[in-house]
Parts: sequence; structure tokens; C-alpha cells
Amino acid sequence: MIVLVLSGYSNVSCNKIDNPCIVPENLTVNGNHDASGNELVNLQWDAVPNADQYLVFADNMEIGIAATNHYIDPVGHPVLRCYNVKSICFGNQESVESNTACLSVTSMDELYNEYFIYPNP
Repeated sequence: MIVLVLSGYSNVSCNKIDNPCIVPENLTVNGNHDASGNELVNLQWDAVPNADQYLVFADNMEIGIAATNHYIDPVGHPVLRCYNVKSICFGNQESVESNTACLSVTSMDELYNEYFIYPNP
């Protein structure tokens, strides 16, 4: 039997895996209000295996970090926003962006004024 022992460095290289994190899928957004009447946007998406956390973006700007597959954006006032999410895995590897989900948040006063007809016939 012959045993071959190699010492020193090998010329075998390891290829870096591009985007080892899976892209978060099925991002949805829904409007809501808190007890004070401030507008909130609830975001939810499918959880990503091995994700350490998620980066949340609104209109292409990072607005927060979520530890789970849920995030609440306290917009506070009427606004139109489009959201994306990225997963972070293995400490610092980012996925590509999720699908885009947009929502126009309208205040109750704005809805009331838009549909109030005066004088009432």
C-alpha cells in the first residue's frame, strides 16, 4: 500500500458563492392605524432558512432591520411607499432584493373629506 502525503499549500481554490442567502419571497404590505390614529404599514414575507436578519427598504432607502419575517413601518402620515426586503445570512452575506410591494397610506380624515358630499340632498 502506498500512502501519499502532501504538505504545504495547494493550488486548489475555493469559489465564493454569490448570494448564498435566498431571496425573501411573497412580500406583502397592509395599512393599519395605532391607538393614536397614526398610520402604520405592516410588512410580511416568507421566512428564509439560515437568515440572521432582514434589511427593510422603503423607496430604495434602508429603513430598518428585522429579526423575523415581519416589520412595522410607523409612517405616521399619509404617504405612498414601495418596499423591498433582503435577507442577511452567515453574518454579512446579503441576498438580492425581494419583490416590490407598494401601498398608499391615506388618513381617515383624507378619506372622509374625499367622500363627504355637502350639502346632502
